Amino acid sequence: MIRFFLHEFSLVQTLFERELESFRISGTGPNKADPLDPHVLPRLAALLSRLGRECKQLELHKAFDRIVRLDSRLEHDICSYQIMMVELEELSNIIASELDETTLAYIPSALADLFERDGDKALFGDDVHQHFKSARAEIRDAGNCLAAGLNTAAVFHLMRVIELGMRALAKQLRVAKARGDVPLELATWEAVIQALEAKTSGRFPRTQKGQRDLDFYKGLLIDFRAFKDFWRNKVMHARIDYDQDTARSAFDHVRAFMRRLATRVTEP
Repeated sequence: MIRFFLHEFSLVQTLFERELESFRISGTGPNKADPLDPHVLPRLAALLSRLGRECKQLELHKAFDRIVRLDSRLEHDICSYQIMMVELEELSNIIASELDETTLAYIPSALADLFERDGDKALFGDDVHQHFKSARAEIRDAGNCLAAGLNTAAVFHLMRVIELGMRALAKQLRVAKARGDVPLELATWEAVIQALEAKTSGRFPRTQKGQRDLDFYKGLLIDFRAFKDFWRNKVMHARIDYDQDTARSAFDHVRAFMRRLATRVTEP
């Protein structure tokens, strides 16, 4: 998905149309055959550069290619006001034509903070971002789906985040395989949870620290089962479609869980 700021394109487009209008006046006046004033060239080149960046981001390929050729012409050819007027009018027509064929999606302002968030602005916080690198794309995509109103898809990506966290926990506890010889990556959630339950059973000493460790891991396992039964199985087997409220609830639960997991678990 592309993060696009309409106000920037609108501003550059307005500046371009103003420049075009000035060339319409000069290009049809008595001095239309005169070469461009050297002081005009840097301003026009800078404007075309800004417009080119916006066209490239919007994937207006024909307009972008036209700007590249026009920029080269400004650098190597001597153009008159009339010639530049024709060039800019053609560019304006190409942009208008490509915009007519372009579909833009709107992200409501209330959901904008969920869209294309990564890096320092990671949705689940720095600890999860650093400890679970394989989950970064899934978390970002979950936020994008929520922002775009794709609520069931958001829950799907969130369950992939949970699965990556579950595998990381299993590897940290040295659970190499689940039921039989099935590797973690191919095992069902139920098989992995059972393997984790067996691994943690009787593992902790009868001390205060041991009880805290036991409570931590038992709490994780309870949540894994809740995620499996309430969200994962339903979304994976197409048993339910989620609305914005239930998808946001899943998002909040998964974020809180992954933050708790990140206090003790990290991917190898």
